Amino acid sequence: MITRLEHSVYDDFTTRYHLKALPMVTIVLGKRNDSKICRVLTLQQNADEPHKIDFALSTNENPLQRSKPNWANYVKGIVHYFDGTPSKL
Repeated sequence: MITRLEHSVYDDFTTRYHLKALPMVTIVLGKRNDSKICRVLTLQQNADEPHKIDFALSTNENPLQRSKPNWANYVKGIVHYFDGTPSKL
């Protein structure tokens, strides 16, 4: 189970922090290709359809836009800001 730190601000302006369990996990697998197309899919059966989409990579002339299915917008946001520079672990 993944957890995150959340905070609540109360009427007296006090802030309390608490951990909240997240029942979802995101795992990304990929490989480089020579196209400007990104193909993503979800294995989450409860996600909105379709479960697989293709979209063109972002350019200055054609930035990525939010669209259906909603689950893919998270991936689009990550891809939009990815500059492709390899990282060493």
